[in-house]
Amino acid sequence: MSGEQSVLEVRIKGSVTVAVPHDLTLATPYILLEQEDWFEPEIAFVRGLVRPGMHLLDIGANYGVYALTMAQLAGSDGAVCAVEPTPQTADYLQKSILLNGLNNIRLMRVALSNREGEVEIFCSPHSELNSLQARPGLVPQKVPLMTLDGCLAACGWDRVDFIKLDAEGEELRVLEGGGETLTSSQPLIQMEVRHGGQLHLVPVFRLVEQGYRVYRLIPGLNILAPCDPSPEMENPPLNLFLCTDERARRLELEGHLVSHHSKAAPLATCRLHNQWPKALLTRPFSQPLRSDWVEPKTQDGIRYALALHHYMAAQEDQQPPVQRLAWLREALAGFRQTAAQRPSFSRLSSLARCAIALGEARLARETLPKIQAILGTEQGQGALDEPLLPVSQRFEEISPQDDPMAWRLVGLLETMQKINAHSSYYSGTHDEALLGALVQYPYHGAEVERRLQLIRMRCGRQMGPSKDTGMNGTETLNPHFWDVVAGKMDAMGKVETVRT
Repeated sequence: MSGEQSVLEVRIKGSVTVAVPHDLTLATPYILLEQEDWFEPEIAFVRGLVRPGMHLLDIGANYGVYALTMAQLAGSDGAVCAVEPTPQTADYLQKSILLNGLNNIRLMRVALSNREGEVEIFCSPHSELNSLQARPGLVPQKVPLMTLDGCLAACGWDRVDFIKLDAEGEELRVLEGGGETLTSSQPLIQMEVRHGGQLHLVPVFRLVEQGYRVYRLIPGLNILAPCDPSPEMENPPLNLFLCTDERARRLELEGHLVSHHSKAAPLATCRLHNQWPKALLTRPFSQPLRSDWVEPKTQDGIRYALALHHYMAAQEDQQPPVQRLAWLREALAGFRQTAAQRPSFSRLSSLARCAIALGEARLARETLPKIQAILGTEQGQGALDEPLLPVSQRFEEISPQDDPMAWRLVGLLETMQKINAHSSYYSGTHDEALLGALVQYPYHGAEVERRLQLIRMRCGRQMGPSKDTGMNGTETLNPHFWDVVAGKMDAMGKVETVRT
Protein backbone atom coordinates (compact mmCIF):
# COMPACT_ATOMS: atom_id res chain seq x y z
CA MET A 1 0.00 0.00 0.00
CA SER A 2 1.25 3.46 -0.89
CA GLY A 3 1.71 6.03 1.85
CA GLU A 4 2.81 5.60 5.42
CA GLN A 5 -0.48 5.64 7.32
CA SER A 6 -1.34 2.46 9.18
CA VAL A 7 -4.52 0.56 8.44
CA LEU A 8 -7.56 0.26 10.67
CA GLU A 9 -9.97 -2.57 9.86
CA VAL A 10 -13.51 -1.58 10.85
CA ARG A 11 -16.37 -4.06 10.94
CA ILE A 12 -19.77 -2.67 9.87
CA LYS A 13 -23.29 -4.04 9.51
CA GLY A 14 -23.68 -6.83 6.99
CA SER A 15 -20.48 -8.62 8.04
CA VAL A 16 -18.34 -6.28 5.94
CA THR A 17 -14.85 -5.15 6.94
CA VAL A 18 -13.64 -1.78 5.65
CA ALA A 19 -9.94 -0.88 5.61
CA VAL A 20 -9.43 2.82 6.36
CA PRO A 21 -6.57 5.04 7.54
CA HIS A 22 -5.98 4.80 11.28
CA ASP A 23 -6.70 8.50 11.68
CA LEU A 24 -9.61 10.01 13.61
CA THR A 25 -9.17 13.39 11.96
CA LEU A 26 -10.65 11.81 8.80
CA ALA A 27 -14.40 11.46 8.41
CA THR A 28 -14.72 7.88 7.18
CA PRO A 29 -12.78 6.03 9.91
CA TYR A 30 -14.38 8.23 12.57
CA ILE A 31 -17.95 7.67 11.35
CA LEU A 32 -17.54 3.93 10.81
CA LEU A 33 -16.19 3.50 14.34
CA GLU A 34 -18.96 5.67 15.73
CA GLN A 35 -21.97 4.16 13.96
CA GLU A 36 -20.57 0.83 12.76
CA ASP A 37 -22.19 1.72 9.47
CA TRP A 38 -22.31 4.64 7.07
CA PHE A 39 -24.43 7.58 8.21
CA GLU A 40 -26.67 7.68 5.13
CA PRO A 41 -30.02 5.86 5.51
CA GLU A 42 -29.73 4.89 1.84
CA ILE A 43 -27.22 2.17 2.75
CA ALA A 44 -30.06 0.26 4.44
CA PHE A 45 -32.17 0.60 1.29
CA VAL A 46 -29.33 -0.77 -0.83
CA ARG A 47 -29.05 -3.77 1.50
CA GLY A 48 -32.70 -4.52 0.85
CA LEU A 49 -32.45 -3.87 -2.87
CA VAL A 50 -29.45 -5.97 -3.93
CA ARG A 51 -30.05 -9.60 -4.77
CA PRO A 52 -27.80 -12.30 -6.24
CA GLY A 53 -26.95 -11.87 -9.90
CA MET A 54 -27.28 -8.09 -10.10
CA HIS A 55 -24.73 -5.85 -11.85
CA LEU A 56 -23.94 -2.81 -9.70
CA LEU A 57 -21.77 0.24 -10.27
CA ASP A 58 -20.35 2.47 -7.55
CA ILE A 59 -19.02 5.73 -9.03
CA GLY A 60 -17.01 7.55 -6.39
CA ALA A 61 -16.58 4.43 -4.27
CA ASN A 62 -14.34 6.15 -1.70
CA TYR A 63 -13.31 3.48 0.86
CA GLY A 64 -15.98 1.12 -0.42
CA VAL A 65 -18.83 1.01 2.10
CA TYR A 66 -21.42 0.71 -0.68
CA ALA A 67 -19.30 -1.32 -3.12
CA LEU A 68 -18.26 -3.91 -0.53
CA THR A 69 -21.81 -4.19 0.80
CA MET A 70 -23.23 -4.69 -2.70
CA ALA A 71 -20.59 -7.27 -3.61
CA GLN A 72 -21.35 -9.24 -0.47
CA LEU A 73 -25.04 -9.40 -1.43
CA ALA A 74 -24.71 -9.87 -5.21
CA GLY A 75 -23.01 -13.25 -4.79
CA SER A 76 -20.91 -15.16 -7.26
CA ASP A 77 -23.44 -14.66 -10.05
CA GLY A 78 -23.43 -10.89 -9.58
CA ALA A 79 -20.79 -8.27 -10.29
CA VAL A 80 -19.76 -4.93 -8.83
CA CYS A 81 -17.57 -2.26 -10.39
CA ALA A 82 -16.07 0.23 -7.93
CA VAL A 83 -14.76 3.41 -9.55
CA GLU A 84 -12.28 5.31 -7.37
CA PRO A 85 -9.66 7.54 -9.00
CA THR A 86 -7.74 8.68 -5.92
CA PRO A 87 -4.67 6.41 -5.65
CA GLN A 88 -4.39 6.36 -1.85
CA THR A 89 -8.10 5.77 -1.30
CA ALA A 90 -8.17 3.07 -3.97
CA ASP A 91 -5.28 1.30 -2.19
CA TYR A 92 -7.39 0.98 0.95
CA LEU A 93 -10.36 -0.25 -1.08
CA GLN A 94 -8.19 -2.90 -2.72
CA LYS A 95 -7.15 -4.10 0.73
CA SER A 96 -10.83 -4.27 1.77
CA ILE A 97 -11.66 -6.41 -1.26
CA LEU A 98 -8.98 -8.88 -0.20
CA LEU A 99 -10.02 -8.78 3.48
CA ASN A 100 -13.60 -9.71 2.57
CA GLY A 101 -12.57 -12.42 0.11
CA LEU A 102 -14.64 -10.88 -2.68
CA ASN A 103 -14.08 -12.19 -6.19
CA ASN A 104 -17.02 -10.41 -7.83
CA ILE A 105 -15.81 -6.84 -7.51
CA ARG A 106 -13.60 -4.96 -9.93
CA LEU A 107 -11.76 -1.83 -8.84
CA MET A 108 -11.37 0.77 -11.60
CA ARG A 109 -8.72 3.38 -10.75
CA VAL A 110 -10.14 5.97 -13.13
CA ALA A 111 -12.24 9.13 -13.10
CA LEU A 112 -15.48 9.17 -15.12
CA SER A 113 -16.49 12.10 -17.28
CA ASN A 114 -17.86 12.87 -20.77
CA ARG A 115 -14.59 12.09 -22.55
CA GLU A 116 -11.66 9.70 -22.41
CA GLY A 117 -7.99 10.49 -21.86
CA GLU A 118 -6.19 11.73 -18.77
CA VAL A 119 -7.15 14.27 -16.16
CA GLU A 120 -5.57 15.94 -13.17
CA ILE A 121 -7.50 15.36 -9.97
CA PHE A 122 -6.92 17.29 -6.80
CA CYS A 123 -6.58 15.11 -3.73
CA SER A 124 -7.24 15.83 -0.09
CA PRO A 125 -6.47 13.68 2.95
CA HIS A 126 -10.24 13.94 3.44
CA SER A 127 -11.26 11.73 0.53
CA GLU A 128 -14.78 13.17 0.46
CA LEU A 129 -13.25 16.48 -0.72
CA ASN A 130 -11.35 15.12 -3.74
CA SER A 131 -12.24 17.07 -6.86
CA LEU A 132 -11.53 17.58 -10.55
CA GLN A 133 -11.42 21.30 -9.76
CA ALA A 134 -8.34 22.98 -8.29
CA ARG A 135 -8.83 24.12 -4.70
CA PRO A 136 -6.43 25.49 -2.09
CA GLY A 137 -4.65 22.76 -0.16
CA LEU A 138 -5.41 19.96 -2.63
CA VAL A 139 -2.59 18.00 -4.26
CA PRO A 140 -2.80 17.42 -8.04
CA GLN A 141 -2.42 13.89 -9.41
CA LYS A 142 -2.96 12.61 -12.95
CA VAL A 143 -5.34 9.68 -13.47
CA PRO A 144 -6.97 7.99 -16.48
CA LEU A 145 -10.29 9.44 -17.64
CA MET A 146 -13.10 7.24 -18.95
CA THR A 147 -16.77 7.55 -19.89
CA LEU A 148 -19.59 5.64 -18.23
CA ASP A 149 -20.24 3.74 -21.45
CA GLY A 150 -16.53 2.94 -21.71
CA CYS A 151 -16.48 1.73 -18.12
CA LEU A 152 -19.24 -0.82 -18.77
CA ALA A 153 -17.47 -1.96 -21.93
CA ALA A 154 -14.23 -2.44 -19.98
CA CYS A 155 -16.10 -4.59 -17.46
CA GLY A 156 -17.63 -6.66 -20.25
CA TRP A 157 -21.15 -5.92 -19.04
CA ASP A 158 -24.22 -5.74 -21.25
CA ARG A 159 -26.31 -4.14 -18.49
CA VAL A 160 -26.19 -2.42 -15.12
CA ASP A 161 -29.05 -2.62 -12.63
CA PHE A 162 -28.05 0.01 -10.09
CA ILE A 163 -25.65 2.96 -10.07
CA LYS A 164 -24.54 4.85 -6.99
CA LEU A 165 -23.27 8.18 -8.28
CA ASP A 166 -21.25 10.41 -5.96
CA ALA A 167 -18.77 12.26 -8.14
CA GLU A 168 -18.22 15.39 -6.02
CA GLY A 169 -19.98 17.75 -8.42
CA GLU A 170 -19.04 15.98 -11.66
CA GLU A 171 -22.32 14.07 -11.93
CA LEU A 172 -23.54 15.89 -15.04
CA ARG A 173 -20.39 15.06 -17.03
CA VAL A 174 -20.57 11.45 -15.91
CA LEU A 175 -24.14 11.21 -17.20
CA GLU A 176 -23.15 12.88 -20.48
CA GLY A 177 -20.68 10.06 -21.03
CA GLY A 178 -23.27 7.36 -20.40
CA GLY A 179 -25.95 7.91 -23.02
CA GLU A 180 -26.01 4.32 -24.26
CA THR A 181 -25.99 2.86 -20.75
CA LEU A 182 -28.80 5.10 -19.54
CA THR A 183 -30.93 4.21 -22.55
CA SER A 184 -30.31 0.48 -22.80
CA SER A 185 -29.98 -0.51 -19.13
CA GLN A 186 -32.30 2.08 -17.60
CA PRO A 187 -30.76 1.48 -14.15
CA LEU A 188 -31.95 2.75 -10.83
CA ILE A 189 -29.60 5.62 -9.97
CA GLN A 190 -28.80 6.91 -6.50
CA MET A 191 -27.29 10.36 -6.92
CA GLU A 192 -25.83 12.68 -4.31
CA VAL A 193 -27.42 16.09 -4.81
CA ARG A 194 -26.09 18.08 -1.87
CA HIS A 195 -22.54 19.38 -2.03
CA GLY A 196 -21.26 21.84 0.55
CA GLY A 197 -24.75 22.57 1.81
CA GLN A 198 -26.03 23.43 -1.68
CA LEU A 199 -28.53 21.52 -3.80
CA HIS A 200 -27.21 20.58 -7.25
CA LEU A 201 -30.20 19.54 -9.32
CA VAL A 202 -29.01 20.16 -12.89
CA PRO A 203 -27.98 16.48 -13.35
CA VAL A 204 -31.37 15.45 -11.97
CA PHE A 205 -33.24 17.63 -14.46
CA ARG A 206 -31.08 16.27 -17.28
CA LEU A 207 -32.20 12.73 -16.46
CA VAL A 208 -35.81 13.87 -16.18
CA GLU A 209 -35.52 15.17 -19.75
CA GLN A 210 -34.49 11.64 -20.73
CA GLY A 211 -37.61 10.06 -19.23
CA TYR A 212 -36.39 9.34 -15.70
CA ARG A 213 -38.57 10.12 -12.69
CA VAL A 214 -37.35 11.28 -9.29
CA TYR A 215 -37.82 9.48 -5.95
CA ARG A 216 -36.60 9.89 -2.40
CA LEU A 217 -36.15 7.38 0.40
CA ILE A 218 -38.80 7.04 3.11
CA PRO A 219 -36.45 5.85 5.87
CA GLY A 220 -39.10 4.46 8.21
CA LEU A 221 -40.42 2.11 5.50
CA ASN A 222 -37.19 1.67 3.52
CA ILE A 223 -39.00 2.30 0.24
CA LEU A 224 -38.76 4.98 -2.46
CA ALA A 225 -41.56 7.48 -3.06
CA PRO A 226 -42.14 10.13 -5.74
CA CYS A 227 -40.39 13.43 -5.19
CA ASP A 228 -40.73 16.83 -6.86
CA PRO A 229 -37.18 18.25 -6.78
CA SER A 230 -36.72 22.00 -6.63
CA PRO A 231 -34.23 24.37 -5.03
CA GLU A 232 -36.94 25.31 -2.52
CA MET A 233 -37.85 21.74 -1.51
CA GLU A 234 -38.31 21.14 2.20
CA ASN A 235 -36.13 18.56 3.91
CA PRO A 236 -33.82 18.07 0.91
CA PRO A 237 -32.12 14.68 1.24
CA LEU A 238 -28.46 14.07 0.62
CA ASN A 239 -29.35 11.62 -2.16
CA LEU A 240 -32.16 11.31 -4.68
CA PHE A 241 -33.09 8.27 -6.78
CA LEU A 242 -34.02 8.23 -10.44
CA CYS A 243 -35.37 5.57 -12.78
CA THR A 244 -37.57 5.12 -15.82
CA ASP A 245 -41.18 3.96 -15.55
CA GLU A 246 -40.20 0.50 -16.76
CA ARG A 247 -37.64 0.11 -13.98
CA ALA A 248 -40.10 1.60 -11.48
CA ARG A 249 -42.71 -1.04 -12.33
CA ARG A 250 -40.23 -3.81 -11.55
CA LEU A 251 -39.13 -2.17 -8.32
CA GLU A 252 -42.74 -1.65 -7.27
CA LEU A 253 -43.52 -5.34 -7.82
CA GLU A 254 -40.52 -6.19 -5.64
CA GLY A 255 -41.76 -3.87 -2.87
CA HIS A 256 -38.97 -1.30 -3.13
CA LEU A 257 -40.85 1.64 -4.63
CA VAL A 258 -44.17 3.47 -4.68
CA SER A 259 -44.85 5.03 -8.07
CA HIS A 260 -47.66 7.32 -6.93
CA HIS A 261 -49.25 8.64 -3.78
CA SER A 262 -52.59 7.15 -2.80
CA LYS A 263 -55.30 7.88 -0.28
CA ALA A 264 -55.20 5.77 2.85
CA ALA A 265 -57.40 2.69 2.56
CA PRO A 266 -59.80 1.88 5.42
CA LEU A 267 -57.94 0.25 8.28
CA ALA A 268 -60.19 -2.80 8.07
CA THR A 269 -58.00 -3.96 5.19
CA CYS A 270 -55.07 -4.35 7.58
CA ARG A 271 -54.89 -7.21 10.07
CA LEU A 272 -53.87 -4.73 12.78
CA HIS A 273 -57.29 -3.05 12.60
CA ASN A 274 -58.52 -2.17 16.10
CA GLN A 275 -55.42 -3.77 17.59
CA TRP A 276 -53.11 -0.87 18.24
CA PRO A 277 -53.28 -1.38 22.02
CA LYS A 278 -52.22 -5.01 21.55
CA ALA A 279 -49.47 -4.05 19.12
CA LEU A 280 -48.06 -1.48 21.52
CA LEU A 281 -48.51 -3.69 24.55
CA THR A 282 -46.14 -6.28 23.09
CA ARG A 283 -43.30 -3.75 23.41
CA PRO A 284 -41.34 -3.81 26.68
CA PHE A 285 -41.62 -0.03 27.11
CA SER A 286 -45.39 -0.21 27.55
CA GLN A 287 -45.49 -2.60 30.49
CA PRO A 288 -45.08 -0.05 33.35
CA LEU A 289 -47.05 2.64 31.48
CA ARG A 290 -50.18 0.81 30.36
CA SER A 291 -52.06 1.14 33.62
CA ASP A 292 -52.16 4.93 33.20
CA TRP A 293 -53.51 4.86 29.63
CA VAL A 294 -57.20 5.75 29.38
CA GLU A 295 -59.68 5.19 26.58
CA PRO A 296 -60.09 8.29 24.39
CA LYS A 297 -63.39 10.10 24.83
CA THR A 298 -62.82 13.53 23.30
CA GLN A 299 -62.82 14.11 19.56
CA ASP A 300 -59.13 14.97 19.48
CA GLY A 301 -58.35 11.95 21.69
CA ILE A 302 -60.10 9.70 19.21
CA ARG A 303 -58.22 11.41 16.34
CA TYR A 304 -54.92 10.77 18.14
CA ALA A 305 -55.85 7.09 18.64
CA LEU A 306 -56.66 6.88 14.93
CA ALA A 307 -53.22 8.30 14.09
CA LEU A 308 -51.68 5.52 16.19
CA HIS A 309 -53.85 3.04 14.24
CA HIS A 310 -52.45 4.39 10.99
CA TYR A 311 -48.85 4.33 12.18
CA MET A 312 -49.08 0.73 13.37
CA ALA A 313 -50.79 -0.30 10.12
CA ALA A 314 -47.89 1.20 8.17
CA GLN A 315 -45.49 -1.12 10.01
CA GLU A 316 -47.23 -4.20 8.61
CA ASP A 317 -44.74 -5.22 5.94
CA GLN A 318 -47.16 -7.66 4.30
CA GLN A 319 -49.31 -4.78 3.15
CA PRO A 320 -48.75 -3.09 -0.26
CA PRO A 321 -46.06 -0.39 -0.04
CA VAL A 322 -48.41 2.22 -1.54
CA GLN A 323 -50.84 1.67 1.34
CA ARG A 324 -48.13 1.57 3.99
CA LEU A 325 -46.93 4.98 2.80
CA ALA A 326 -50.49 6.34 2.70
CA TRP A 327 -51.11 5.17 6.25
CA LEU A 328 -47.84 6.71 7.45
CA ARG A 329 -48.71 10.05 5.83
CA GLU A 330 -52.19 9.87 7.38
CA ALA A 331 -50.60 9.17 10.77
CA LEU A 332 -48.40 12.24 10.46
CA ALA A 333 -51.39 14.43 9.62
CA GLY A 334 -53.23 13.09 12.66
CA PHE A 335 -50.29 13.57 15.01
CA ARG A 336 -49.74 17.14 13.78
CA GLN A 337 -53.37 18.07 14.31
CA THR A 338 -53.74 16.50 17.74
CA ALA A 339 -50.36 17.68 19.04
CA ALA A 340 -51.36 21.23 18.11
CA GLN A 341 -54.57 20.84 20.13
CA ARG A 342 -52.87 19.21 23.11
CA PRO A 343 -49.06 19.35 23.04
CA SER A 344 -48.47 16.57 25.58
CA PHE A 345 -45.35 14.45 25.91
CA SER A 346 -47.11 11.45 24.36
CA ARG A 347 -48.45 13.31 21.35
CA LEU A 348 -45.28 15.24 20.61
CA SER A 349 -43.18 12.09 20.97
CA SER A 350 -45.42 10.28 18.49
CA LEU A 351 -45.26 13.25 16.11
CA ALA A 352 -41.46 13.37 16.18
CA ARG A 353 -41.17 9.61 15.66
CA CYS A 354 -43.51 9.70 12.66
CA ALA A 355 -41.76 12.73 11.18
CA ILE A 356 -38.40 10.93 11.38
CA ALA A 357 -39.92 7.85 9.74
CA LEU A 358 -41.10 9.96 6.80
CA GLY A 359 -37.81 11.82 6.46
CA GLU A 360 -39.39 15.08 7.64
CA ALA A 361 -36.25 16.18 9.45
CA ARG A 362 -37.28 19.83 9.77
CA LEU A 363 -40.52 18.95 11.54
CA ALA A 364 -38.67 16.56 13.84
CA ARG A 365 -36.12 19.26 14.73
CA GLU A 366 -38.96 21.67 15.51
CA THR A 367 -40.77 19.12 17.68
CA LEU A 368 -37.94 17.71 19.78
CA PRO A 369 -37.18 20.98 21.66
CA LYS A 370 -40.88 21.23 22.54
CA ILE A 371 -40.67 17.81 24.16
CA GLN A 372 -37.56 18.91 26.04
CA ALA A 373 -39.40 21.96 27.36
CA ILE A 374 -42.30 19.80 28.56
CA LEU A 375 -39.95 17.54 30.49
CA GLY A 376 -39.15 20.49 32.74
CA THR A 377 -42.80 20.89 33.71
CA GLU A 378 -45.06 19.03 36.12
CA GLN A 379 -47.03 17.66 33.19
CA GLY A 380 -43.89 16.31 31.53
CA GLN A 381 -42.83 14.51 34.70
CA GLY A 382 -46.23 13.05 35.51
CA ALA A 383 -48.01 9.91 34.38
CA LEU A 384 -48.75 9.52 30.68
CA ASP A 385 -52.49 9.10 30.18
CA GLU A 386 -52.24 8.24 26.47
CA PRO A 387 -50.21 5.65 24.57
CA LEU A 388 -47.21 6.93 22.67
CA LEU A 389 -44.55 6.07 20.17
CA PRO A 390 -41.14 6.46 21.82
CA VAL A 391 -39.21 9.09 19.93
CA SER A 392 -36.50 6.50 19.24
CA GLN A 393 -37.32 2.99 18.04
CA ARG A 394 -34.56 1.61 20.27
CA PHE A 395 -36.52 2.67 23.32
CA GLU A 396 -39.46 0.43 22.42
CA GLU A 397 -37.32 -2.44 23.68
CA ILE A 398 -36.40 -0.75 26.97
CA SER A 399 -38.70 -0.77 29.99
CA PRO A 400 -38.81 2.53 31.92
CA GLN A 401 -39.75 0.67 35.09
CA ASP A 402 -36.65 1.65 37.12
CA ASP A 403 -36.38 5.31 36.11
CA PRO A 404 -39.23 6.68 33.94
CA MET A 405 -37.79 10.20 33.73
CA ALA A 406 -34.37 8.96 32.63
CA TRP A 407 -36.09 6.83 29.98
CA ARG A 408 -37.89 9.88 28.60
CA LEU A 409 -34.88 12.19 28.80
CA VAL A 410 -32.24 9.85 27.37
CA GLY A 411 -34.45 8.77 24.48
CA LEU A 412 -35.11 12.40 23.63
CA LEU A 413 -31.52 13.65 23.92
CA GLU A 414 -30.07 10.71 21.98
CA THR A 415 -32.51 11.44 19.16
CA MET A 416 -31.78 15.17 19.21
CA GLN A 417 -28.06 14.54 19.02
CA LYS A 418 -28.41 12.23 16.03
CA ILE A 419 -30.91 14.25 14.04
CA ASN A 420 -29.06 17.55 14.42
CA ALA A 421 -25.87 16.18 12.82
CA HIS A 422 -25.07 13.19 10.63
CA SER A 423 -22.26 12.40 13.05
CA SER A 424 -20.44 13.86 16.01
CA TYR A 425 -17.54 14.23 13.57
CA TYR A 426 -19.36 17.28 12.22
CA SER A 427 -20.76 18.64 15.49
CA GLY A 428 -17.48 18.06 17.33
CA THR A 429 -16.98 19.38 20.85
CA HIS A 430 -20.34 21.16 20.64
CA ASP A 431 -21.95 17.86 21.68
CA GLU A 432 -19.38 16.79 24.25
CA ALA A 433 -21.20 18.19 27.28
CA LEU A 434 -24.51 16.65 26.22
CA LEU A 435 -22.95 13.24 25.59
CA GLY A 436 -21.02 13.46 28.85
CA ALA A 437 -24.31 13.99 30.69
CA LEU A 438 -26.05 11.19 28.80
CA VAL A 439 -23.54 8.51 29.78
CA GLN A 440 -24.34 9.20 33.44
CA TYR A 441 -27.90 7.96 32.93
CA PRO A 442 -29.17 4.42 32.56
CA TYR A 443 -30.56 3.42 29.16
CA HIS A 444 -27.94 5.21 27.04
CA GLY A 445 -26.76 3.20 24.06
CA ALA A 446 -23.26 2.05 23.17
CA GLU A 447 -23.17 4.54 20.30
CA VAL A 448 -23.46 7.40 22.78
CA GLU A 449 -20.37 6.08 24.53
CA ARG A 450 -18.54 5.75 21.23
CA ARG A 451 -19.48 9.28 20.15
CA LEU A 452 -18.22 10.78 23.40
CA GLN A 453 -14.92 8.95 23.36
CA LEU A 454 -14.26 9.68 19.70
CA ILE A 455 -14.84 13.41 20.26
CA ARG A 456 -12.38 13.38 23.14
CA MET A 457 -9.78 11.31 21.30
CA ARG A 458 -10.00 13.46 18.20
CA CYS A 459 -9.43 16.71 20.09
CA GLY A 460 -6.65 15.19 22.23
CA ARG A 461 -8.44 15.18 25.59
CA GLN A 462 -8.42 11.38 25.80
CA MET A 463 -5.36 9.32 24.92
CA GLY A 464 -7.02 6.24 23.47
CA PRO A 465 -10.22 4.28 24.23
CA SER A 466 -11.10 4.19 27.90
CA LYS A 467 -11.01 0.93 29.81
CA ASP A 468 -14.25 1.98 31.54
CA THR A 469 -16.45 1.95 28.44
CA GLY A 470 -18.18 -1.31 29.24
CA MET A 471 -18.26 -1.95 25.48
CA ASN A 472 -17.36 -5.56 24.97
CA GLY A 473 -17.87 -7.93 22.07
CA THR A 474 -21.63 -8.08 22.61
CA GLU A 475 -22.06 -4.30 22.31
CA THR A 476 -19.73 -3.42 19.47
CA LEU A 477 -18.62 -4.90 16.18
CA ASN A 478 -15.08 -3.63 16.81
CA PRO A 479 -13.82 -4.89 20.17
CA HIS A 480 -10.29 -4.87 18.75
CA PHE A 481 -10.46 -1.06 18.90
CA TRP A 482 -12.44 -0.56 22.11
CA ASP A 483 -11.09 -3.26 24.44
CA VAL A 484 -8.00 -1.26 25.25
CA VAL A 485 -6.77 -1.50 28.84
CA ALA A 486 -4.08 1.09 28.41
CA GLY A 487 -2.97 3.05 25.41
CA LYS A 488 -1.59 6.17 23.99
CA MET A 489 -2.66 8.17 20.99
CA ASP A 490 -0.81 10.60 18.85
CA ALA A 491 -2.35 13.74 17.42
CA MET A 492 -3.71 11.83 14.41
CA GLY A 493 -5.74 9.42 16.51
CA LYS A 494 -3.50 6.39 16.07
CA VAL A 495 -3.71 4.15 19.09
CA GLU A 496 -0.89 1.95 20.35
CA THR A 497 -2.72 -0.59 22.45
CA VAL A 498 -1.95 -2.94 25.31
CA ARG A 499 -4.65 -5.53 25.78
CA THR A 500 -5.49 -8.02 28.46
